Amino acid sequence: MEIKEYNPDNLLDDDIDFTVTRVKALVINDKDEILVSYSDGGIQLVGGHVEEGEELHTALKREIEEEAGITLDDEDTISECFYKTIYYQKNYKESGKNRKSIIYCFLIKTNKTINEQNIHHTQNEVKNNLHSKFVSFEEFFNFANEVLNNSPKELNRVVAREILGTWKVAQNLLTKNIWRLYNHIDTIIFIILLYINWLRREIYATFIWWDCKN
Repeated sequence: MEIKEYNPDNLLDDDIDFTVTRVKALVINDKDEILVSYSDGGIQLVGGHVEEGEELHTALKREIEEEAGITLDDEDTISECFYKTIYYQKNYKESGKNRKSIIYCFLIKTNKTINEQNIHHTQNEVKNNLHSKFVSFEEFFNFANEVLNNSPKELNRVVAREILGTWKVAQNLLTKNIWRLYNHIDTIIFIILLYINWLRREIYATFIWWDCKN
């Protein structure tokens, strides 16, 4: 697991007044699409806060169902945490308190689609017009960079930087492990069928040749 830490004010853990834990996921499908959420002019990965006593995977499944209406089950693949980001924030939102934010990121492989009827947004998410959809890797990358370079809102730029960093780390997993096999299953099946068809023709030709010879 790779760990990235942001601590511009060099805060110590003793300086922290409270800590929040969040989970985020790169949810991908066989079409090389990624599930993202748009909110208040920015882009983010699906996920959210971990409730007290809640397991990380449990929180992840809950948040994905709340934001995208997708219910994950045994048919889906959920990785262990592959990327951990830690933010130390001094005087968080001018509250006079210092916050430590820990974000655990996961990879999820699913071919389930968004179910609008299962979505449960908070009032704040409704206010910011939060909505999720599957987009191509290219569209995701281009829009995240657009937000990072041009958004007038600092929070949107911070989140865009965060998810681009997560994507960079995830690319190594997507190219090295068996997840990529899912994207080539149709090709593998096609090659096998071609071979079977060729073998059948060869066997048939052999029988014809044997009949003609005798």
